[in-house]
Amino acid sequence: MQDIDPCLKSIPLDNEHFKVTLSIFNKSINVTHTDAKDQKVLIVDTPITVDISKCWIGITAMCDDYTSRIELFNATYNTNDIISNRRKQAWTFQGMPISTSSTVQPEKIEKLRNPSFLIMRNELKSYETTKGDLKAANKTIEDYLKITAEFAEVIDEVATYGQLNDFITNTLVPYTDSWHRRTFKIMDAVAKANKIMSVSLNETQSLLYSFNQTVNLSLAKARTKISSIKDILLEESEIQFIDQIMTVKKSVSPIVNYLIYISAAEVIGLIAFGFIQCTPWFRHKYM
Repeated sequence: MQDIDPCLKSIPLDNEHFKVTLSIFNKSINVTHTDAKDQKVLIVDTPITVDISKCWIGITAMCDDYTSRIELFNATYNTNDIISNRRKQAWTFQGMPISTSSTVQPEKIEKLRNPSFLIMRNELKSYETTKGDLKAANKTIEDYLKITAEFAEVIDEVATYGQLNDFITNTLVPYTDSWHRRTFKIMDAVAKANKIMSVSLNETQSLLYSFNQTVNLSLAKARTKISSIKDILLEESEIQFIDQIMTVKKSVSPIVNYLIYISAAEVIGLIAFGFIQCTPWFRHKYM
């Protein structure tokens, strides 16, 4: 049974979200972790022992079966130093850019752009200095053999059409095809999610309309019941008032009734006597 290598660094993750920084610079790889206090903690710092000049980094977060979600916030590439060093090594011609329907001439023309041309680049500079005088160069047969060997090495490094075709067929085409299929899957997932959201919103609207109708019907029934209860209460209050009057009337004795009648007759008599005193006939006869 194969032993499992021990981990290089153990970091407690208290928060759900954490930040890991991966830096590849000067033939070394550096990985740091930013903690909750915004302080960087070194995870690993090791030199790169393989050639990664023809490699690339691919990061994907589509498959959640075996990995957690990865969000790439930014990627910084320090290519200025590489380009400047390459241009210093190359034989650069500065000119005016020309662009026609059949010809494009850039602003800078670099001869011998392959960095493997070391001896040949010096020979071209010497050729320009001596203006093509081979005797002034003082070269031997060994120098020419070295130049020829350098040419052969550069030609061997150049990819053939078959190698380029294999690279495109076996590497670039499957990579682009996988991204193409992934794009279509994302589009299908978005369309399905849009359809589900539309159905959910329509059902929610129907439920809200039904709830509104139910509330309005309940309010109408409540108003009808309140009006009926009001009429019943008014009718009962009138009946109770009449019953109270009849009860008071029944509770009064006959003597009290006679006294009431006599008092009413006296009041009527006094009113009549007052009117009689006001007549001229009564005044002439008795006054």
